[in-house]
Amino acid sequence: MPELRKKLKKMMVYLVEDSSIIRERLHDMVMELDPGATVFEAASSCAAITGIVETQPELVVLDLKLEGGSGLDVLREVNVKLPASQVIVYSNQASLPYRKKCMALGAAGFFDKAQDFELVRAKVRQIIAAATAATENGESR
Repeated sequence: MPELRKKLKKMMVYLVEDSSIIRERLHDMVMELDPGATVFEAASSCAAITGIVETQPELVVLDLKLEGGSGLDVLREVNVKLPASQVIVYSNQASLPYRKKCMALGAAGFFDKAQDFELVRAKVRQIIAAATAATENGESR
């Protein structure tokens, strides 16, 4: 029975974004790519850290500007507590110093909100495909 449970496990995604409009757009994109996914959301850094540690998602899509804190704090905590979770940063703060800092903290990708939505979609699709292949091969997600 535990093996069957592993194979039926849904992809879990956590969206961390202060704009409800962008969160909704990201949510719709994830559900289009993986209709069986379980999607969680947070607008603040504190709620994000708590929720991510509690749910242990495979994928986090993270903005840097959040209510009550910074996405850098979230990225730092996630990579310490859940190194298997992949974090994609999707932010308007897309200058080179932010990109370098996020990649140094373990981000799986860094994308500019102003122009990279399709690149985010491609990266999310890639991560979902890899997680699905791992599940089909009997590995846990």
